[in-house]
Amino acid sequence: MGGLADALAAAGATVTVFADAHPAADDDNDDNADGVTVRRFGGIKFFRRRRKGRAAARIVSSAAFAHVFCDSWKSLEHLPPLPAPAPAVTVFAHGSEYPPAPAAEKLRRITAALAKANRVFAVSAATRARMGECGVDVSRARVWHPAIASPAIPGDGEREWAAKLWGDSSPRLLTVGRLSARKGTDEFLRAAAALVAGGFPSLRCVVAGEGEEGEKLRGLAARLGLGGAAVFAGTVGDAQKSALYESADVFVLPARAEGGDMEGFGLVFLEAAFWGLPAVAGRSGGAAEAVEDGKTGLLCEGDRESVRRALLRMLSDESLRREMSARARKKAQRFLWSERLPLLFAPDACQGN
Repeated sequence: MGGLADALAAAGATVTVFADAHPAADDDNDDNADGVTVRRFGGIKFFRRRRKGRAAARIVSSAAFAHVFCDSWKSLEHLPPLPAPAPAVTVFAHGSEYPPAPAAEKLRRITAALAKANRVFAVSAATRARMGECGVDVSRARVWHPAIASPAIPGDGEREWAAKLWGDSSPRLLTVGRLSARKGTDEFLRAAAALVAGGFPSLRCVVAGEGEEGEKLRGLAARLGLGGAAVFAGTVGDAQKSALYESADVFVLPARAEGGDMEGFGLVFLEAAFWGLPAVAGRSGGAAEAVEDGKTGLLCEGDRESVRRALLRMLSDESLRREMSARARKKAQRFLWSERLPLLFAPDACQGN
């Protein structure tokens, strides 16, 4: 939603964002940056959500706002009815917030929340299918693949930092994202270990991000004997991330479904594609829509052997890698906010690759 707010402000719109405060903050606070006013709400979730919804309704009722965008049905649920003439209300669906076979009361809440929206946009066909599995009427849900912002350009400092992480390694494999179970970083590390032992002794994989699986993944890398072939970069800034993308050979994120958690779309694949990185991605969720199999990357089942085979195919064929790199870069250009924002307001807004 941050990217949408920035894109709207850049296009000249007056934008107010209602968001949660930092987890450690108990008080509400406001800030303004780059033409976007952000009102943050702290405190206990139950009360915070309701205060946020009431505050949004008050400001929309008192000013000439044309559109309200909600990041999920959970945000829309607490938006009170808006007086006429009410602005258009759009709600996005990502996937994991729609559990398969929910309890009757939860399905009632979801259905009631979605009824408040003029438009329902699922970020992928996989997400729309998950909504159907949840029991939601998807006849109003359209697929609208989200957009990426123009990335931060790395400076000399960020490039030197990335060069030190990579050292004299080749090939260079990168994954970026929260270290959660569904991201498949464990199978990536297992595949990398097999490749190091099977003909790529100078391979290095850089893992950028933190999360609940971080300690476990570091332990796995040690047990696999990866040593310097696996580098955990921790949390990285935007320019550092760009420096890693710019200097890597392949982006790897073999995402898988974990319980009700799924990869709704996978903007990170397009962020990597902007820098010309072909991807090895899991078939799970919407990743198969972000990465075109055989064109901008390779899809796999997400287990160690399928990841290894996909990487081996890509690393063994430089011509294929170059072709995928060019296609990936071209696709990413079509997903910049400058290209996608007008489509969001089109009467027949729908999926566009």
